[in-house]
Amino acid sequence: MNAPELAILPTSQPEGETLLRNMLRSMDKAKRMEVMQAAGWKDESSISQVLNGGAGIKLDHLDAVLKVFGLSIVEQWYMDYLARGNSIGANCCRARLSQGTCGAAR
Repeated sequence: MNAPELAILPTSQPEGETLLRNMLRSMDKAKRMEVMQAAGWKDESSISQVLNGGAGIKLDHLDAVLKVFGLSIVEQWYMDYLARGNSIGANCCRARLSQGTCGAAR
């Protein structure tokens, strides 16, 4: 018996743009300086311009800016794979005890 199929639910976390905007709004002075350096911005007004939609983050600086915040971009299929693996592992108590195949219903 295989583990039950679980639907992959949409995230309840903010999407990328919203997440970055929230982080840009709430960072301290030291983090502002890190972001400015990573993005190649000359002064703090650049952050306000990005938040107001008057400027953006250049693609060649995106990885560096994400790194400052401890973020990375992953493909959706990979996150689905991790979620599926977690549901199998969480329901695998029988297999861990050498009592047969994995599955929540037994």
